[in-house]
Amino acid sequence: MPELLSKDSINYSVNGADLGDITNYNEIMVLECLRDCYKRDSSLCDCAICTEDAYALAMNLVPVRYIQISSVNKYKKSDSYVDTSIIKAIVDDAVDKIKKSPNHD
Repeated sequence: MPELLSKDSINYSVNGADLGDITNYNEIMVLECLRDCYKRDSSLCDCAICTEDAYALAMNLVPVRYIQISSVNKYKKSDSYVDTSIIKAIVDDAVDKIKKSPNHD
């Protein structure tokens, strides 16, 4: 099963089209906001478990928005665009929940 979850082992080619450039834009935003959160708050546990838990929790709360990389500007003007401030608030809440109840000793 782990090899199935490795992005390196996935063939993204379908009917001659390379679908590997399709990305969840909000995932990128969650990553940026999470990095910023850890830079701003040195009291956060920076172990892998807490970081992964905060990331997974935030990702489960943010709507998925798959786009072509070349369509970022079009996406930002669309009705389905999720503003960075909303994603930042979701990430902050996720980090706070993990901080209050870490999944380790």
